[in-house]
Amino acid sequence: CNAEGHAVAVWNQSDGEYHYIWAARYAPGAGWSISEQLEDNIGNAFGPHAAINSDGNIMVMWYQDDGTYSNVWVCSFTVGVGWGEPQLLQVYPVSDAFDPQVAIDDLGNAIAVWTQFNGQHDNIWANRFVADIGWGAAICIQANQATQAGDPKIMMDANGNAVAHWVQCD
Repeated sequence: CNAEGHAVAVWNQSDGEYHYIWAARYAPGAGWSISEQLEDNIGNAFGPHAAINSDGNIMVMWYQDDGTYSNVWVCSFTVGVGWGEPQLLQVYPVSDAFDPQVAIDDLGNAIAVWTQFNGQHDNIWANRFVADIGWGAAICIQANQATQAGDPKIMMDANGNAVAHWVQCD
């Protein structure tokens, strides 16, 4: 939730066969929205993480199995517009990605981080969203990619200053 009282709830829910990502929004004076399914039914989806800014704009990330690999996806909600289409975020969709985290500032810019397997080790990747432009290119933000890393977290203030941290084996 944010200081203005807007909130978002995200979860994965099974229909008995597959797991899907769902979200509901809370707006002061209006209450909770009807729950909406965010992802596009391409495989089991898990680990949703959401961020909301002062205007009530939302970014939701999750990882989803495509039958071969686990991929990191994002979907955004813009007040007055609604939910956008889910987007694949990782640069190498030929290895497993998981542990998604996202943060959003008051201008609608966002930063996403996740763990991705490079064939030998799990590494920490990030991508930046610039409002009115979109997502950039994903990059590995871990200096030593030859060691195991995981459990990334991202924090961003209202002005877009951000810090990422993770656990890394030495």
